Amino acid sequence: MFEIKVKGLRLPFKGGYYETERKITQEVEVDVVIGMSGKAFIEQEDIDHTVDYTKVRPIVREVLEDGIVLIESMAYRIQKKVENLHPDITYVEVTVHKWPQLGGKHDGVAVTFKSGG
Repeated sequence: MFEIKVKGLRLPFKGGYYETERKITQEVEVDVVIGMSGKAFIEQEDIDHTVDYTKVRPIVREVLEDGIVLIESMAYRIQKKVENLHPDITYVEVTVHKWPQLGGKHDGVAVTFKSGG
């Protein structure tokens, strides 16, 4: 088993629960960890035996364009789409970071959703 990590995907996002959030363009950061079984890629050096991680960013962008309200829903929808990229995926963990106007100093809010494994 091995993991593929796609970290720090920063994309603009227009959404949120509160009306004030939906009026402005915010930034979210997405981390995706993909657990894989199998080792055929080692001997065959063929992308068909692993996940083409260049497909992750377009998935994230597509989900962000769906008019998501909650980052919890965002993490879940990204996870569901990524887990369909390859039959040897054993789990997908998605963390969405956001920097809402909470007042005071803070490092933002993050939600993690993990399937399988």
